[in-house]
Amino acid sequence: MLTDINMPNMDGFALTKALKARGFSGKIIGCTAADDVAETEQLIACGASKVIQKPINPTAVLEALGLS
Repeated sequence: MLTDINMPNMDGFALTKALKARGFSGKIIGCTAADDVAETEQLIACGASKVIQKPINPTAVLEALGLS
């Protein structure tokens, strides 16, 4: 699952928590334009596997998924 951290209606934090509460066991990768360590740590604490920076780089996505 690839999600932006900042979205309308439901941000990446709420989405990650909701997915985990429903038993989602796949990897959740957050993406953000901000270089904010606290934001990254918060999303990881919610259950995300990794946070990558925008612009999205295909290599970074593959690395976050453990496919490279």
